[in-house]
Amino acid sequence: MNRQRDLSDLEISFDSLSEYLRTTYPHRELLFEQWPQLLHELIAELVIRGFRTISEVHKILERTKKAVELFEKDVPPNTGLKNSRYSAIGIVRISMLLLDDGFFTFRKTVLDGRIPEKLGKYRKYILPEIKN
Repeated sequence: MNRQRDLSDLEISFDSLSEYLRTTYPHRELLFEQWPQLLHELIAELVIRGFRTISEVHKILERTKKAVELFEKDVPPNTGLKNSRYSAIGIVRISMLLLDDGFFTFRKTVLDGRIPEKLGKYRKYILPEIKN
């Protein structure tokens, strides 16, 4: 993770996650700037599932990167707009839900109601977990 500042060992907080999302997804919408509650909800969702540090989130996003890219291409957030992209928070939620059907979210997501078997098309691109 060669970013402006190494955030990997930081505990997940509003400040650390917002900085991580800004540097990791500079060309995506950062909806939490207008609606901070969205980031607070994401933090709660991550903590409920046992995530404590930015590096834990980063590892999941790296493992699911290809799967999420393909999903976004096939299921854009706004089908009326060509090259429409999910927000940074949306990418994190999609990554977590592709990896874990049981990942709890406060808000409805694009994956709600999708048959898990159909998601296999994307899940086969998830990289295996690397143990340290």
